[in-house]
Amino acid sequence: TALFSLLLALTKGADWGWGDERTVLLFCVSLFSFILFIYLELTSENPLLDLRVFRYPSFTLANLTIIVTMIGMFSGLFFLPLFLQSIRGIGALETGLLMMPGALVSGLMMPIIGRLFDRIGARPLVLAGLIFLAFITFLFRNLNLSTATSTIMVWVMFRGLVMPLANMPAQTAAMVDIPTEMIGRASAITNIIGRVSSSFGIAVLTSMLTKRQTVHAARLAWEVNPANSAAMGFLGHASAATGGGAHGSSVALAYLWGVIQKASFVSAIDDVFIVTAAFTLIALVPAAFLRKAKAAAGRRREAAVAE
Repeated sequence: TALFSLLLALTKGADWGWGDERTVLLFCVSLFSFILFIYLELTSENPLLDLRVFRYPSFTLANLTIIVTMIGMFSGLFFLPLFLQSIRGIGALETGLLMMPGALVSGLMMPIIGRLFDRIGARPLVLAGLIFLAFITFLFRNLNLSTATSTIMVWVMFRGLVMPLANMPAQTAAMVDIPTEMIGRASAITNIIGRVSSSFGIAVLTSMLTKRQTVHAARLAWEVNPANSAAMGFLGHASAATGGGAHGSSVALAYLWGVIQKASFVSAIDDVFIVTAAFTLIALVPAAFLRKAKAAAGRRREAAVAE
């Protein structure tokens, strides 16, 4: 109930208005349900989700990092195909083929990152991965109608290269201090956090996309005025080409409005990638405190032997 209410409020808040009674009511229901859920889970002998695992700092810090990386990952997986199909007019199959190299690179990086994790631990890998992920995400702000397909593919491949560098070591580091009998419970919470955070991230960023598109469309429409000789010249030529008169003018205006909508949508997507890149850097704070898995595991073995 808490998650559903919050997700619905974030999804519909931009349409209803953030001060609308329905939006406020959903936020209140979500907050009350979440508090009640925490109370029930902490007082139950067999909880659905054992929230007691959050008393281990490494688990909490790693999951904070996972939240950010999942939002960053799914923002690209969601908005880039949206741009390619809605704006560039590329089909679903072509879009999938364009995105596939990033997935292949991620798969090839998994065993390499696993070996690096065993040698140097999670902290340097996650920090490097977050920095590179923020930089590559920031590159996507340059998306426009003329961006070459090969350039987008290269960006996707670099993104696939650094995503497991930031995400996989954090997921492994989350289990460093968890007792063996609680690993299953901790893993369930980590999986839920990853899926819920990606859903919330898409909902919030989509709301932002809609708002920014409205702002950019208003700005571009305002520039279409008699003082803009280029716009007036375009309208004149388009009106003449469609037969002139009132009908030609209306067709020209409709076409120009379509161009404005596309341009504003692209600018809004660029804004989303800028915000996502900045948000990714926030995860550097919890990632800086991740413990080295090998040392922590050694301490746990020593404690077990002593006991």
